Amino acid sequence: MTDLAATSTDAADIDADLLVLAVAEPDLDRGDWFAGIDARVGGVLRRAAGEERFRAKLGQTLIVHVRDVRPQRVALVGLGAAPDPSGQALRVAAGSAARVATGVGAARVAFAWSAAGVTIAEVRACEVAAEGALLGGYRFDKYLTDERSRRPALAAFTLRPPSGVAAPDAAPAFARAQA
Repeated sequence: MTDLAATSTDAADIDADLLVLAVAEPDLDRGDWFAGIDARVGGVLRRAAGEERFRAKLGQTLIVHVRDVRPQRVALVGLGAAPDPSGQALRVAAGSAARVATGVGAARVAFAWSAAGVTIAEVRACEVAAEGALLGGYRFDKYLTDERSRRPALAAFTLRPPSGVAAPDAAPAFARAQA
């Protein structure tokens, strides 16, 4: 079972195996939030995004190895071009984050997103991201008999909303999502 939590800790300081940044297309060029994290890792994120032609299209991913932050890997996941008022783009991005984490063997994931790409209320955004993480992390492996073919399970998924921690009434939503 994946533990879900929300935090107000700076995304680059969360103790995790993988930091996933959900970015919208405008964030790559002029986003202050993305620029701040990119500056902390020495400009590696923007340079890698340019070299790999990462354009922040919905569900597009890019994994970068970094220094000077707790997680040694940062994954970029696209939210698309325009802000999504329904939250579906955030759900897709969180699901992609869970799949990327499983693929690289990361047990603890920090997931942060920009305010530019998500226009729904923060509490609802946390619920949507939690749903996406749980759906994306699911893998039916009941009949796999070889232990080597089983990937390590995603143990913790920490959400970092743009303006801080989720409101206290978000706790029941996390409980429902985990059930």
